[in-house]
Amino acid sequence: MQEKKNRRRLILFLVLIACTGAVYFVQQAQDQPIVDPSLFKVEDPSKIDRVVLQWKDRKVDLHFDSDWKVNRYEADRALIDVLFAALAQALPKRPVATARRDSINKILGAQGVTISLFEGPELKKQFVAGGDPQKRETYFKIDTDTEPYLMTIPGYRVYLADIFAIDENGWRDKRVFNFAWRNFKSLITVNTADPSAGFVISRPDRSLTVTVEGMNEPDTSRVNTYLDDVQQLSADQIISKGTQRYDSLAQTKPVNTIEVHDIANRTYRLELFPALRGETVILGVAHEGDLVLFDRKKLFRVVKKRTFFKRQ
Repeated sequence: MQEKKNRRRLILFLVLIACTGAVYFVQQAQDQPIVDPSLFKVEDPSKIDRVVLQWKDRKVDLHFDSDWKVNRYEADRALIDVLFAALAQALPKRPVATARRDSINKILGAQGVTISLFEGPELKKQFVAGGDPQKRETYFKIDTDTEPYLMTIPGYRVYLADIFAIDENGWRDKRVFNFAWRNFKSLITVNTADPSAGFVISRPDRSLTVTVEGMNEPDTSRVNTYLDDVQQLSADQIISKGTQRYDSLAQTKPVNTIEVHDIANRTYRLELFPALRGETVILGVAHEGDLVLFDRKKLFRVVKKRTFFKRQ
């Protein structure tokens, strides 16, 4: 008899658990907000030809004018592609929890970047983006009166907020010698410590053959590889003037100079300076006066002596 009672109690207990679980999941499904995945998207991203990123007193104007530009400079096309990929794939995961809403709104108010997407003169979408770097979470909100959303790129753990906070120098194309090979005329290098190590490479009469002055039979394979390395050289960072130690160093005599001339008599110049004590980066001054930094290893390919081209 007692056994039957216990069995009945067990069955009732299991039924009760099942009912409670069903009610819980139904309520969760009802309470789960439905987020519009297109909330921060434009209909046709391919038609967007201007993106303005603005925060506090800084403004980055990315616009298409035969090619992408950042303010008045050539833009890094790879970064532009990353930006549009991020905008296309980012989805609102859920509204920020009520308990955290005030703190996230403070972050967006203090550090948020206003992102404006234009198609021609028409503003197609505008929202604010920011993040919590410690939690590696990114938040978007339409304007000051709307709730913020936690953003995600499905399948990836990326901190989206980083790309929107890149400054003008970060968006710039960092190629130093941005010339077309068909327009190449000559290249001159100067080695301050050893003047005899300098050399001149030229292409007379726009022929396919390049020569090293004073060398009857240079290793043409090495010459062509060297010119390719020069053409592809990119700085790791463009730095703004006002950093005292780099400003002072740039006023000293460079240890190496590379100067390229094209058939339109344009000059592309790079001056390189010795590394500061305790640093592994090399300071350069590019032809427009920009201060640029290079990883030392990257420069091994373009800082050569004249004997490098001698046929073995």
